[in-house]
Amino acid sequence: MNSEEPAHAKAYAKIAQDTLAYLTAIDTPEKAHTFVAQTAQQIRELSAKTPEFYSGEFISTFRDTVVKRSQREIADAQRALGDANAEAGAASAELTARFRAARAAGDHAAQHAVWRDQEIQQAACQAKVDAAAKRLQPWSLRIDAMKSLASTLGVNLTGPADTTPSQNAQLSSGHATPSRRAAAASLDDLLTQLDGLTGLAPVKADVRQLIDMARVEQMRRTAGLPVSQISHHLVFTGNPGTGKTTVARQLAQLYAAIGLLRTGQLVEITRSDLVAGYVGQTAIKTTEAVKRALGGILFIDEAYSLCRLASAGQDFGQEAIDTVVKLMEDHRDELVVIVAGYGEEMAQFIRSNPGLPSRFPRTIHFPDYSTDELVLIFQGMCAHNKYEVSAETVRALRLYLAKLPRTREFGNGRLVRNIFEAALARQASRIVATNCSDLTKLTPTDLGL
Repeated sequence: MNSEEPAHAKAYAKIAQDTLAYLTAIDTPEKAHTFVAQTAQQIRELSAKTPEFYSGEFISTFRDTVVKRSQREIADAQRALGDANAEAGAASAELTARFRAARAAGDHAAQHAVWRDQEIQQAACQAKVDAAAKRLQPWSLRIDAMKSLASTLGVNLTGPADTTPSQNAQLSSGHATPSRRAAAASLDDLLTQLDGLTGLAPVKADVRQLIDMARVEQMRRTAGLPVSQISHHLVFTGNPGTGKTTVARQLAQLYAAIGLLRTGQLVEITRSDLVAGYVGQTAIKTTEAVKRALGGILFIDEAYSLCRLASAGQDFGQEAIDTVVKLMEDHRDELVVIVAGYGEEMAQFIRSNPGLPSRFPRTIHFPDYSTDELVLIFQGMCAHNKYEVSAETVRALRLYLAKLPRTREFGNGRLVRNIFEAALARQASRIVATNCSDLTKLTPTDLGL
């Protein structure tokens, strides 16, 4: 080596470090293209001075600094995702065991308590899985950019870089790892949990029929028989608080258990998650939301609000609808979309785009809960939080609920949740004012009805 080599060695090392910093900032194809062009030009200018140094030392520096470091970043994210999946599997097994015990004992309150625990646990585990998966999502794009740069420069990356893209190819669209599905509860367990939901008898029957149809589709495909192209997208109608989101989450897990969906996550969004205030931004926001749901279910609550304001010319709701329709077609085998809202408004929504009626051929209606079912939900909340209610308290609640008109504004489960939380506040004030030592009893006075 000549006397200039130490200076060039430092220059190449700096380029490798800058390459890594630039690489980890790539999150769009445009940034990837700019990265390849600018970095390749920078390296070419330096290598023109010392081609023999470039062919040897730089390759080693580039591989050690960029390839191995990126591989470590991916490995760390994969471990975090694996830990989240394992935690989700363990929590699911524990909740399933509790539910089976409660069902065997005929304890409806305990079954409802398990259901509430399941919602909380699923949300916590899903947040961890999403956070880990989000770290992995850009790496397929980054690895492709790095390979393109290496190819442009004639750099051989055999070794560390070869395994990375294939390991993460499935993550380029935001999918979680398949191990999550392996850790999920079995189909029988999930159907048992569905049966344990309070009320919703016609909804449960519809969901079971959907699962039966999907399973028979797979059987026919395995047997080499023709399979009809059946749309799995759904419309959920009903008043607020009737369990639409809960059933959508259950359905996502059921579809994952039978292999119809890869990961079975539920991504719940509303109009504000799709519609932007400027031209061109709505399609971007909508595409990002759909990508988060790939492998699972995209649940659009109050979907009718997209066409309501769009028809008045006030925003870009129609653009969001059109984008969803296109992406549903582009990802027909890896996405289920459920749109939800009031029945009349949802009928208007389906008519807002010519492509919607054929893509949403089936509607599941969620009826209001009966008074007895609402009381059972309240008792389940009490059992879950270790509160006791006397027969007198239950009677007062039943009389109050029975008198309420069942209009579309009736809150159903949400109303019961509000009554429960207000009762806790009144109980707390009563305990402090009277220096009462009973921290579990809820009285008729606490209900404030």
